[in-house]
Amino acid sequence: LGTTTEGEGNADDLTVATSGHTGMTIRSGTANRGNIYFSDGTSGDAEYRGYIEYNHDGDKLSFGTANGTRLHINSAGRVGIGTVSPSESLEVAGNGFKVSGQTSGVTDEGITFDWDSGSNNGRIFSESAGSSNLLFYTTASGSRGERMRIDSSGNLGLGTSSPEGVLSIYGTAAELPTSGTTSNALIELSSNLGNRLNIGLNTATGNYGSYIQASDNNLAVNYSLNLQPNGGNVGIGHSSPQFGLTLPQVSNDSGKIGWEDSGNTKRASITCSSSSDALQFHTGSSDSERMRIDSSGTVGINNDIVIGNQSASGTSGTGRFVATGGELYIQGALAKTTGSAAPIIFSAYNGVNERMRIDSAGNVAIGTTSPDTKLQIENGSISVGSSTNTNSTNTLIAGYGYILSGTKYGNTSIRSTYSNSNNSASLEFYTASSGTATAERMRIDSSGNVGVNTSSPTSQSGKALHIAGDTGGQARIHLTTSYSGHTANDGAYLVALGAESGSSAGTLAIMNYENSPTTFFTNSTERMRILSSGGLTFNGDTAQANALDDYEEGGWTPTIGKNSGTVSVTYTKQHGVYTKIGNLVLIWWDVQVSAISGGSGVGLIRSLPFTAVVASSGGGYGAPQFRDQNLLSTDSKLYSNSSYHSGTDIYLLHHNSSGTEVSTSFNASGRITGWSVYRTST
Repeated sequence: LGTTTEGEGNADDLTVATSGHTGMTIRSGTANRGNIYFSDGTSGDAEYRGYIEYNHDGDKLSFGTANGTRLHINSAGRVGIGTVSPSESLEVAGNGFKVSGQTSGVTDEGITFDWDSGSNNGRIFSESAGSSNLLFYTTASGSRGERMRIDSSGNLGLGTSSPEGVLSIYGTAAELPTSGTTSNALIELSSNLGNRLNIGLNTATGNYGSYIQASDNNLAVNYSLNLQPNGGNVGIGHSSPQFGLTLPQVSNDSGKIGWEDSGNTKRASITCSSSSDALQFHTGSSDSERMRIDSSGTVGINNDIVIGNQSASGTSGTGRFVATGGELYIQGALAKTTGSAAPIIFSAYNGVNERMRIDSAGNVAIGTTSPDTKLQIENGSISVGSSTNTNSTNTLIAGYGYILSGTKYGNTSIRSTYSNSNNSASLEFYTASSGTATAERMRIDSSGNVGVNTSSPTSQSGKALHIAGDTGGQARIHLTTSYSGHTANDGAYLVALGAESGSSAGTLAIMNYENSPTTFFTNSTERMRILSSGGLTFNGDTAQANALDDYEEGGWTPTIGKNSGTVSVTYTKQHGVYTKIGNLVLIWWDVQVSAISGGSGVGLIRSLPFTAVVASSGGGYGAPQFRDQNLLSTDSKLYSNSSYHSGTDIYLLHHNSSGTEVSTSFNASGRITGWSVYRTST
């Protein structure tokens, strides 16, 4: 159009030419689109494989290839590549973007940040072909210069174009100010809490050293610097530190921990000797050694150890550790105001939580501040043992009566014996009866049995207090009170009688030496009492009249006789038993006779074990009863029995058919059995 000369051969189908500004207008509706399509077919998306589209509804311009939008410019002029919703002036979505075209040297090609027509700009670009260094430039006062680079090895350089490490920082050395908010540090870390960490290099004034300082934003306020707050070791001159802080073991000052004053004068230091592994302590400007702990743990001090206020004034004196004549003395302090001796106190921390003291009298106190004996322990214990697992006896406490020329007399001790076969231990108590030798008097074995006068206490079951008498002697428990007194003849004894007691050997005796009863309780209630005058009462009864004063069971030999004349009897059986409860006697008898002759009067059963009391106040005449009576006359079997007791005899009587009491006669032979209950006076 406007020309007869077509355009370039690949695009000469339509050529528009004028002698002035030339263009082409595509006018669409206000809510419609104007398009230029690039087609390689007549159907489908082949009709618009590429396109340029302006959307009047939103004033957006899009460029498309392969049927998809690739670049988009919105109404605000923001360009989106790979996105139709750019939020910045240029937004690239997808695989990023590439800047290329540099040949060599530093050029203006790359990414430029320009704010005022090019006079103040920043740039990021790759330095030259083959080097792959990435450079970062900023402009100050119209002069643009490199500030940071990442070289082809990945090293980051700040202030240097030749980084030698992963991070290399180069800057001007400067002392750290002691106030203000400007640090001059090469590295400054700060937080929203107002604290900061400054890392920098000193000038010649600072001996060309370096510093790390934690502070407030105001440099006059210093904070703590924590290394390895979660654990781990720190090494100075070591690549593999084995301690929280590891220093090199060298002979010069670099291996010391030291203190200087504000004028850089040495005041004190600690070092580990490179030749002897000794820990050395130095003081003064000459850094002279004052104390040493060698590799074996031995401590060497060049002077006394003084504890306390050493000045002329003050209210307290000084305590000392003094080595003299091969001996070590620990001296307590003197109160300077009074000159009196003060105790030596051992505490856990700074005089708080006192653990032990030695007072001016030499008394040792643990758990108390006012000892009144040579050793006083309150609310605690003493533990003594062995560090090796072997059978051993350890003396826990030992004492003596007096000492003469180095020999101790009247010795006593408490010992513990350990057995490693079963990890058991016993406790033994020793005393001396005379001289210096001691003997075991009591033992608590590993099972809990207590033995007195025996080293092997035994028990049939459970735990026992086992008291062993001397050979042939007794074993006694003596109980006394302030009421009874405490002499050998006071109180009560529980006694196992030994061989010296003859026929009573093996007897268990309860001996009450007081004029008081012996009582027996169960369930906190008295069940039985032995009165001091003899006799048993039961269930709290204390009356002597009610006491049971005798109980016997035994045998007796019954005989047959008459109350007059001499009787001759031939026995084939004589058997009798009795039970006596108090003064009440129950007897049984069985007598068989093959011949009887002589005598006259009333028939008798004789030789009773106890004499009967027949007075009416004594309970009457008893009550003999018979079963087998074939030794007696026939009449006695037909009529009622009226036999009675008198002395140690039973008088055999019965009533005849007229009801008259008559004597019972014996047959020539026979058997008589029976029983009777009667009273006796004993």
